[in-house]
Amino acid sequence: MLQSKIQEELLATEKEISMMESMLKPPNTQEAKFVTPIFASEQRVSPRRSLIVMISAVAGLFFGVLMLLSRLAFASVKKQRGKRFKSASIKL
Repeated sequence: MLQSKIQEELLATEKEISMMESMLKPPNTQEAKFVTPIFASEQRVSPRRSLIVMISAVAGLFFGVLMLLSRLAFASVKKQRGKRFKSASIKL
């Protein structure tokens, strides 16, 4: 019984050693390589400030008009609701 436990432990240890040895073989231990070389353009690339200003101005104008229209629509709905309430209270 004691011998079988020792043999099982030895087999488990041998399996662990073989797994560790396989982990230490290439490609696990090789350095990483790039598939293509790194390319950096000498010309500076960035968004133009004028483009950013134009886009933000158009977006601000769009949202301003959208807010104005939503306020007008809300006021109109509120006004119509008030008229309906007044006409309903008169008929009763």
